[in-house]
Amino acid sequence: MKAVDAVIAATLAHYQAGRLAAAEAGCQAVLEQAPDHAAILQLLGLLLLQRGQAAAASAVLERSVDARPAHLATRMLAGQAARAAGDGARALAHFDLAVLAAPAQAAGHFHRGNVLFSLGRAQDAALAFRQATECDPASADCHLNLGLVLLELDAREAAEAALERATSLAPGLEPAWFNLGV
Repeated sequence: MKAVDAVIAATLAHYQAGRLAAAEAGCQAVLEQAPDHAAILQLLGLLLLQRGQAAAASAVLERSVDARPAHLATRMLAGQAARAAGDGARALAHFDLAVLAAPAQAAGHFHRGNVLFSLGRAQDAALAFRQATECDPASADCHLNLGLVLLELDAREAAEAALERATSLAPGLEPAWFNLGV
């Protein structure tokens, strides 16, 4: 196992130094010895996602989630990969579980809202973005997305309030200004 530990250390060093091809080769070498190594599966999934290989990343991250289903960061990354691969239902399932595991973390609600909106479920997306803004009132992106969904729902006053909050938090946030009509 010491040989695998050395490869893992080298793989992480390659990744941190930006040598992604070497990091990917290291991941593959570790997985030959330990095919269910959850952390290496997660790293490989992240590498594939960074390279734009969303479907492959999603498949690898599903294996990582299977190996450690309670690991929130892996679950969130698996949801992002599934969404990037065009599997909104699978992404939503991951974000639903992430929200159940960590209801006070805005990121799960935020990503859940994005998926819900892309699936045409604007009411549910608005609720998710409201929850995200409650978890992280200082997130301009959460307020922006809430405002955009509220515009879609024709809730103009509430949308304007959310967009104004977004611009107060991030004055350079152009989409918020644009949707305010400024």
